[in-house]
Amino acid sequence: MTSRSAACPNCGATITFRWSGAVQTICPYCKAVLVRRDLDLEKVGMVSDLPPTASPIQLGTEGKFEGDAFVVVGRIVYQYERGGWNEWHLRTMRGTSAWLSDAQGDLAI
Repeated sequence: MTSRSAACPNCGATITFRWSGAVQTICPYCKAVLVRRDLDLEKVGMVSDLPPTASPIQLGTEGKFEGDAFVVVGRIVYQYERGGWNEWHLRTMRGTSAWLSDAQGDLAI
């Protein structure tokens, strides 16, 4: 998996797409949501900081599921009145993607 780097159109910082086929990323400096369209980058919004997590899974974590190696490339946090959980976006070495749910110590792909 190769990554691609570019300059953030919002603040000018260097941003990295975690794999060459990625079309969206977040600038780690200004938190702009950036979408890649061919050779152009466009700011389409802003995000807030994600809450910290005690999960053993983090961005960049590598693993293997059913013989296919993967790396964690994204995270979504869900909250509701009784708690919350993480959904981790996985990019596999076969070039596909999957989601890993992480809730109260239980993991599911």
